[in-house]
Amino acid sequence: MRLGDCGLMGLLLVAVPSVSFAQVVVPCVRGDVTTTANVPVAVVTRPNDAIAVADARPYDTFILGTATLDKRDTACTKVAFTMRNATDQPIPLTNVDLHGVRVNRRQTDGHLSTACSIGVGPIDRRFTRDTTLQPGATVTVEVPIARECPLLGDTVGFLVSIRSDGTTWVGDGRPVWPGPDPRTVQENALLQAAFGALITPK
Repeated sequence: MRLGDCGLMGLLLVAVPSVSFAQVVVPCVRGDVTTTANVPVAVVTRPNDAIAVADARPYDTFILGTATLDKRDTACTKVAFTMRNATDQPIPLTNVDLHGVRVNRRQTDGHLSTACSIGVGPIDRRFTRDTTLQPGATVTVEVPIARECPLLGDTVGFLVSIRSDGTTWVGDGRPVWPGPDPRTVQENALLQAAFGALITPK
């Protein structure tokens, strides 16, 4: 499922009065899936990003943060995590882009793929009146897992990528010739590297 493409996405941002805390829930829609697998899961951001993640593990080109699989809804499993404004300036939530992927491993050669994705997009005024994350403020986020892609191999994990610089994980929709959008290629390479780090013993 690509929520950014099909327009079925909805976000609910609920601010708790007088407390620097909120919740962002990306609801399940028809086509969402569940899993009973116990596989690695994490949230990924970039060095120097304004968003901080829990239990951050920095690497050269990315930062891994703690996430969990929320299986309470038997029809829709979600990746749950927290993110925080690590700067001394407010962050427009409309600049925060979420991109979830299912990581598949091909049995024949061990190749990792992050092609199965759920493009959530930005958190904007379609879903909340308050689109500003104040300095030090924390939000909990729940994003449905990406669809199954059995032809790409076995499911071995889930990741959610965060960008707070106003850019998105894909191009602007115009075809790039020859080949795929280089920004998508770059994102997939980064997420594959991040997953490799996630499953490597500390």
